Amino acid sequence: MAANDVFRSREYSAFRSSVAQKRVSVSGIEWTYYEAGPKTVDSPIIFLPPICGTADIFYKQILSLSALQYRVMSVELPVVWEVESFCQCFGEFLNFLNFSKVHLFGASLGGFLAMKFAEFSSTCPRVNSLILCNSFADTSFFNREHLAHSFWLCPVKILRNIICKNIYSGGSDDMSIVRSVAFMLNRLNQLSQKQLASRLKMNCAENYVKPHLINNLPVTLLDVFDINALTDQVRENLYKCFPDSKKAHLKSGGNFPYLSRASDVNLHIQIHLREFATSRYSARKGVPSDYAFNAIGPENQGESEKGEREENEADAEESGERKKSDRGTVEALVSSMSMFGEGEYSEINLDSQSLPMFTDNALHLEDTHQHQTQQQC
Repeated sequence: MAANDVFRSREYSAFRSSVAQKRVSVSGIEWTYYEAGPKTVDSPIIFLPPICGTADIFYKQILSLSALQYRVMSVELPVVWEVESFCQCFGEFLNFLNFSKVHLFGASLGGFLAMKFAEFSSTCPRVNSLILCNSFADTSFFNREHLAHSFWLCPVKILRNIICKNIYSGGSDDMSIVRSVAFMLNRLNQLSQKQLASRLKMNCAENYVKPHLINNLPVTLLDVFDINALTDQVRENLYKCFPDSKKAHLKSGGNFPYLSRASDVNLHIQIHLREFATSRYSARKGVPSDYAFNAIGPENQGESEKGEREENEADAEESGERKKSDRGTVEALVSSMSMFGEGEYSEINLDSQSLPMFTDNALHLEDTHQHQTQQQC
């Protein structure tokens, strides 16, 4: 099974054996997170997952960036039912960890919450910069406000059915994308009814970002050009909110490029953070003034990039029959999780045209940067 390939992989095993899962309770809210990198860094980069994600979905970023002396955290979204409540609780969580300002990477719903937190704390800034991966700035595009207050009543199988229909688009021959989908389906299956219902409510309740409060922040918008759940209208709306942002694009990667195209995404993150390399808000320890990209060459890559190269080599040897078999496995997972079809519960099935819950984008490197990295590799 494709999901088991991920769990048995060298890089995921290295992650679970070297990075401990931590849990803390702050003001009655339980937070689950992973943390790696030098403790002396005061402004880490924090990853917020999409609606179907757990804290470990960013394991490739944690391994790679922490090996390069970045302080990295991946935080699981707690059971909070209102966006404003999440912002307040997240601020208290940062206070508990003694972080005054942080960099935020948000995927889909995680990106929306990152923007709302930056807006919430705009009078006393807590956010240094934003990286938004297939995110959205206005929930009204989804036209699901009438369902937002009823998700708490739905059984967990219905909630999983609503979400999983937006994860898998099918038809991809790229095994890294197939594996990323299988992994996310497995993570979705680990979430409780309260976790799913609260996330769906925040995703669908009418709300929007006020860009004039946060458009002074450095922002990078990451996009994928192939299969993803984000509509063009939602994407263009986000672009209008941040006209001066850096645009990052990947030709392929699916809904979860931080899993399927981890080395590219990690490079884009480093480019984004380069602006803070010599400031007190750097997410990296001991960065010299002549900060360059030579740190990301093959000799300095972490377990994530090594594991991805191994996966790509294995993929090249796989036959068409194996690919078809793995795609069938993912389709079977989706089918088995879909308790109801298009009949009785069709009114609460959110299709991919209306609910972009998990998406990611990524940076267009400048020609000079592309030339440098190609030489190093």
